[in-house]
Amino acid sequence: MFTRKSETKLSIQEMRMTKFSKRQIQIIETALKIVSKKGIQFLTLKTLSEEIGMSEGGIYRHFKSKEEILDGIIDYVQFGVLSFFDSVIASPKSNIEKLKEIFLERCTRIGKHPEQIVSLSSFNYYKDGEKYRQQIKDFYNEYQSKIIQIIDAAKNNGEIPAEADSKHVYMVVIGALNRFVMEWKRADYQFNLYNEGEKLWKYIKNLITKEI
Repeated sequence: MFTRKSETKLSIQEMRMTKFSKRQIQIIETALKIVSKKGIQFLTLKTLSEEIGMSEGGIYRHFKSKEEILDGIIDYVQFGVLSFFDSVIASPKSNIEKLKEIFLERCTRIGKHPEQIVSLSSFNYYKDGEKYRQQIKDFYNEYQSKIIQIIDAAKNNGEIPAEADSKHVYMVVIGALNRFVMEWKRADYQFNLYNEGEKLWKYIKNLITKEI
């Protein structure tokens, strides 16, 4: 996990433990890996049972169907990320430091669990995925809203120029992150996403705090 957090702040995994049991997390994380490697169509109670080393009946005690597991995947990713964002927003740090913390946490999380990003994108190609696609759309809308909340606060107190468009600043920060992750994947995950992310953040910070 992201080890440079404040002592009082819960990690994403700790936040998830308040919502899911250890066994549910184990099942969801295994399902994420299956979906990432093979696609949603290959996720069944049978394949999950074989991968996790648990009987189908054991899985059934925690999730009644494949659909419940898919709901769990989205909820698991969404709850962890948005709860972390809320904890960052509530912290006493400057807004620029909050943006940095979110940016570097995403580098750490994606670096350790790239299957989460791949798995969410897989829902776009799932034949029965309309409900899930809407859930993911709602998640990313809230994701954007929380980051723009920090950007607006930064503009209000002079950390970012007041005339800057908040959505444009968001696109600079998250667009750079998304492109950065794409380059990491193209390089076969050969460089350290967090270490290089720290270097990239310096350029992003200079760009978004510069007078227009």
